[in-house]
Amino acid sequence: MMNNKDLFEKYFKLDFLSLVNDKVPNVRIAMSKVLRHHFLKEISGAMVFDPEVNDAVRVMKLDKTEDVKNNISDVETYPANENKEISVE
Repeated sequence: MMNNKDLFEKYFKLDFLSLVNDKVPNVRIAMSKVLRHHFLKEISGAMVFDPEVNDAVRVMKLDKTEDVKNNISDVETYPANENKEISVE
């Protein structure tokens, strides 16, 4: 039987993460709020150490919309010292 994390990864993760590049700012704002809650409020956030989720946070920190950047600015990605090149498409 699958747990919640496995279900999310199998059916929703890629579609959810693709919203990082959505053309509608309010969609990206909502996504930044969800990720912020997951990283800062969930004691055992299942996706905190997921590389793709961390990449999404890094991309959102470079977003052109100030509200997105402000929502996600205090989220620390893992690993914190990674200097991987990312791009906003």
